[in-house]
Amino acid sequence: MGNAIKKVFPNTRHRYCAWHIKKHELEHLQPLITRYSDFKESYRQWVKSDTTEEFETNWEVLRADSRRAAEEDEDFKTMNSNPILSSVHPIEAKAGQFYTRNFFEHSLYVMKKRHVENLPGHYILPRWTLSARYKVDTNSIGLEDVNCENGVSALTLWCVRSNCDKAIEQASDSLTKIEKFNSSVIKFLEDQKIRKKA
Repeated sequence: MGNAIKKVFPNTRHRYCAWHIKKHELEHLQPLITRYSDFKESYRQWVKSDTTEEFETNWEVLRADSRRAAEEDEDFKTMNSNPILSSVHPIEAKAGQFYTRNFFEHSLYVMKKRHVENLPGHYILPRWTLSARYKVDTNSIGLEDVNCENGVSALTLWCVRSNCDKAIEQASDSLTKIEKFNSSVIKFLEDQKIRKKA
């Protein structure tokens, strides 16, 4: 249809109406709607914007939400899996222990191209390591730490942190909700302070 309009009306701009967009929503957006529970509502707010400013604001919210969800997915994969090694090269196995999934692939490619045989200590930059991203080091609770006194794994802590972030995000549109959430957190902290003194 767009090509026909260009031929018949060469000086006009073809735009899709809401009917055309809605017609293809299910086909193109179903994977996102299935994967992210709040995507549908964010998308509706974006499409039904009344002003350009509202449209741009809702678009930024939608982008930020999808970025955050993708980051949570990547964090979960990094915490629960090992990088897939493409060779039996020892440097690949060593780098996989330290680096996050995305940075691991890039750093390994560079080292292989330069024929580096061992992973130099100065190549393990703290800001790109698992311990920097997930606070998993020798003094923290690891996923496989069976000697842990309180039995809380790093994955559990990560999930709780993620839930707190989601709760703040959900309550951010209402002062009453934020105050309620904050008072719950303060009460919990006070209870923990009393528990630790006992």
